[in-house]
Amino acid sequence: MTSRRVAASVGILTATAIVVAVGATGASARTGPLTLNFTNKMDTFTPIDVPPTGPSAGDQFLISSHVVAGGSGRTAATCQLITLSRGGIRLCEIDFMLSGGTITTRGTTDTAATPTHLVVTGGSGKYVGAQGSGTLTPTATGSVVTLSLH
Repeated sequence: MTSRRVAASVGILTATAIVVAVGATGASARTGPLTLNFTNKMDTFTPIDVPPTGPSAGDQFLISSHVVAGGSGRTAATCQLITLSRGGIRLCEIDFMLSGGTITTRGTTDTAATPTHLVVTGGSGKYVGAQGSGTLTPTATGSVVTLSLH
């Protein structure tokens, strides 16, 4: 797996940290917009290389992580390589399992270590109806995430 794929994976983990922090701060009780900033640390990274060998459409990686600043919780992410042309596109889904429920996100990124643009797609428990957007920026050990809920 290339360093660019690993860096993009780390970015996904950062998003996990943001959602976990939402659970720690009681986002369901808010009355207006809320901006969250978190740091996430990757626990596992599992690449799945589908034929042909090497980077190709359909390759995936699975990530688990935990929040190290701004909250607590666990996350799970899966990203799939859609294309390598024009800088590449990865489509990622990230779930944040919190004590009060789950928050789901989806995002896209290129195959370089650039920020992942996130959309909050929903939630369960006290996060039913969660909406918002954010960015996840890869770091050497995880990611830094900014999430705006509204």
